Amino acid sequence: ECALDQRVAFAGHSLPLDADPDPQSMVLVRAFSNLAPNLDFVRPIQAVPTPDSTNRLAVVEQGGRIRMIQNDESASSISTFLDLGSVVNDSSNEMGLLGLAFDPGYAQNGRFYVNYTAGSSCSGAIQTPFCTRIVQYEVSLGNANMANPSSAELVFEFEQTDSFHNGGTMHFGPDGYLYVASGDGGASSSDALDLTNPRGAILRLDVGENAPSLAPSSNPFVGQFGVAEEIFHYGLRNPWRFSFDSATGDLWIGDVGGSAFEEINFLPAGSPGGTNFGWDRCEGNGDGPANQVCGSQSYEAPAYVYAHGGASFNSVTGGFVYRGDKFPELNGAYIFADYGTRQIWAWDRDGGGAPQQIASASFGIVSFGEDNDGEILLIELFGDKISRLERSGSSGGSGGDEFPVALSDTGFFDNVGTLTPAAGMIEYEPEAPFYSDNTVKTRWMALPGLKKIAFHAAETWGFPVGTAFVKHFEIELANGSFRRLETRVFLRQIGRWVGVTYRWNSAGTDAFLLLDGDTVELDLGGGQMQPYLFPSSADCLGCHNDFAGRALGLRTRQLGGEFDYGSVSEVQLEAWNCIGLFDTDLEDPTGYERFSPFSDTSRSLNQRVRSHFDVNCAVCHQPAGPAPTAVDFRYDTALIDMNLIGVTPTEGNLGVPGADVLTIGSKESSVLWLRIDSEVPNLRMAAGTQVPDEDAVAEIGSWIDTGLSVIDTDEDGVADGQDVCPTVSDPGQADGDNDDIGDACDPDDLPDLIVESQNVPSAVSPGQLVSLSAVARNQGGGGAGNFPLNFYLSADLAFDPTEDPSVGTCWLNGVGAGVSRNCTTTEAQVPSDIAAEADLPAEFYWVACADPIGQVPDVDDSNDCTVASSPVMVPEPAANVLGLAALLIVLCASHLRLAVD
Repeated sequence: ECALDQRVAFAGHSLPLDADPDPQSMVLVRAFSNLAPNLDFVRPIQAVPTPDSTNRLAVVEQGGRIRMIQNDESASSISTFLDLGSVVNDSSNEMGLLGLAFDPGYAQNGRFYVNYTAGSSCSGAIQTPFCTRIVQYEVSLGNANMANPSSAELVFEFEQTDSFHNGGTMHFGPDGYLYVASGDGGASSSDALDLTNPRGAILRLDVGENAPSLAPSSNPFVGQFGVAEEIFHYGLRNPWRFSFDSATGDLWIGDVGGSAFEEINFLPAGSPGGTNFGWDRCEGNGDGPANQVCGSQSYEAPAYVYAHGGASFNSVTGGFVYRGDKFPELNGAYIFADYGTRQIWAWDRDGGGAPQQIASASFGIVSFGEDNDGEILLIELFGDKISRLERSGSSGGSGGDEFPVALSDTGFFDNVGTLTPAAGMIEYEPEAPFYSDNTVKTRWMALPGLKKIAFHAAETWGFPVGTAFVKHFEIELANGSFRRLETRVFLRQIGRWVGVTYRWNSAGTDAFLLLDGDTVELDLGGGQMQPYLFPSSADCLGCHNDFAGRALGLRTRQLGGEFDYGSVSEVQLEAWNCIGLFDTDLEDPTGYERFSPFSDTSRSLNQRVRSHFDVNCAVCHQPAGPAPTAVDFRYDTALIDMNLIGVTPTEGNLGVPGADVLTIGSKESSVLWLRIDSEVPNLRMAAGTQVPDEDAVAEIGSWIDTGLSVIDTDEDGVADGQDVCPTVSDPGQADGDNDDIGDACDPDDLPDLIVESQNVPSAVSPGQLVSLSAVARNQGGGGAGNFPLNFYLSADLAFDPTEDPSVGTCWLNGVGAGVSRNCTTTEAQVPSDIAAEADLPAEFYWVACADPIGQVPDVDDSNDCTVASSPVMVPEPAANVLGLAALLIVLCASHLRLAVD
């Protein structure tokens, strides 16, 4: 029996699918939209115009390539100018190919310079793990779009003590010297004030052909014994991006802050060297970390400071002073951004006043560019794109309707006063809820119409455009009653997700749109006060970021527990499967692994703690995530690979000498626990919380003190150090081929599923039923059991299961090693509202994925999906010729019958 009898279609909400919650004066429009999908940039990190008459842009990719493209919106091709992938180490989100500068005389001498983190140590280095290299190259003779790789000449190198805070920007200054940004080396933050090394500084180098010395004689520390003479300014934490004003020569530095403040530093043109910007004794306008005394030194105060706040990590991205002609209102304004909040500002320093937000991005802006015309380029590293600014409402603007002001006008509730949900709204409860400052939460999901969810066993689910998640917050008062605080809505729009907060009035009768966020003191009665954060739209995307999969509480491990549906309690996955919410039938909805809350003492302490980490911390702390550390809190990461135990904290030791991120047996010497227990919001984990999570403080403290005496990630009774398969429980330690890798995780004994070919139509119409088939092959060493093969339609060759609609599914069973099997479905259907995804007519691409729900342990999940190389045409619904012909036949037959009668 099913707890839910049947699925009820949701009638719909009134939130727009193509508008910003808080419209800004500018919007970002993708540049170079004529490029074929397979020619997109990969992790772009900088865009630099060539200083010649060719009007080209060199786009730097973090992985080591420099791509060349014509600075023209009609450009349809790009070329690889230089590929340094074999020498670049890009294993961290702050390493890789980080900077490019063309020589001012490039048009004549063809020289340019790159800044990268090397995959080998510096010359003569013994103990430091990384090396920053500045290398000169020359363009090939006779081919302006290709560098000469053999022309490499090492200019300067210095040791890096960590994978973070490596700086990377390079610019030639008005004086003709090469300026280089160097971070403080991460954990070694005191390096910024230590003049014996070049870290935490702006370096100035003379790279002229006849330069007598690499350090110009006018550098402030030339001739001083034991000092790095290349230093020009110092006392910087991570000057990730700096620039010179092309009109005045003024120097602008965006210095990424620590736990409290972000800085914009400024020096007028002609300023002498030797400026101390204060880090790490100073942060912002006050004392630095570990109670450093800022007033004990003479330093240059920041030109502008903003404090960390909300639920997002903050990380300033320095930009450029606008000198283009397209936007006269921005002339002379410094354009910069925050990577964490995705906000973009313009600051007229001379005009006074605070910076004004002018736009927001889908992903964090990692860098800005400035073309030869002074127009600004905006680079989204993990969006793999470069954008330009346009005024709102112009071509490419957001358009659309406004968000409803009152919660009662959204359509989610039949009666907002009693919180009676509209028909089709589905209530749910995650197994391990995100901690939210002692509030009580109720959650609903609204899928448009009868649309379905793209299921995956362990990864993020895919949701159709128009999906909304509604989460209501209340807090218990001293007298036992509850006060309504807010109701948040997280919405899947066309091409993106947005979040908004509705704040309840004091009477609790309705809630109203709150765009900017707010922090208040709640009076709980009985003398109890508690701070509380109402998040802004930017704050919502701080946690609901792309790395975490946007929709956080809606995934398999969170919905494996029972929910009280009134008449009966049932596992939520089973109830949802009963009414057909998923794009595939789950054969055993109760058999999936699930998270564990602290209250579930039937599960081990390690399982409960790891569940908490995944839900509350891994949204930011995972590879390539926005958090400024290398810690990985994901549930499936082995303890020994989490970068916790015995690791020096990169963000300071909170005043505890010798503290590591995690010190086994001592929570008081573990920065991880100290942050969870901290009363200071800017220091505490999880970000955005206002008071400590008492359960987490107690349980994680116990886990550190006593639960890690033996590290056994998979809890099979075999310590990780001796376990031949430490991430999969296998107490028998089976190792059939004696290669010291347990059979449960041995690639030799696992299947590896791929799609060899597809038999699919070349044209389809919205709503059309189609027959689809594909051949799946198991190229691994072990057999694959029962698994589905899913078909999708992708708008481009870059398949995204969270964005691209599912069309149909067929199932295969018992595909042995080396075996190929055909799989066919005759019930696939093109979504009738595919027009919401793209303007029709349009070209799409068929995608077939073997094992898309992760049922089969697979050697390589990344090769499960295959995108067909030939496009499929989808016409406008009105242009369905077959449908029109059928209608004419029916009409003619009716007339014929009338005539016969």
